[in-house]
Amino acid sequence: MAQLHRNRLRGVYYAGNSVALDPRVTEVRPDAQPPTAALVTCVDNSDYRLVYRSNNSPVATPSGNRRVVASYTATYVDGQGWRISDSTSLDQPC
Repeated sequence: MAQLHRNRLRGVYYAGNSVALDPRVTEVRPDAQPPTAALVTCVDNSDYRLVYRSNNSPVATPSGNRRVVASYTATYVDGQGWRISDSTSLDQPC
């Protein structure tokens, strides 16, 4: 949430799509309270760009790999199902 607030103050937002490629569940902890699961995936950010709100022009960003490995924690919420509760970019290409 803090990053969303900083982006709003800077007058920028993300546009486009970020796509998870080949997501895999690596661990399930059904006895945890609440139950959790660990996931890993390759995230393709090729079509996900930071843009200026004032004119929709792209913000200059360093060039580099737009596909990175990311890990997620999903938590089971009673009556709602599985929800992503944490995420980490591992800063390694995929």
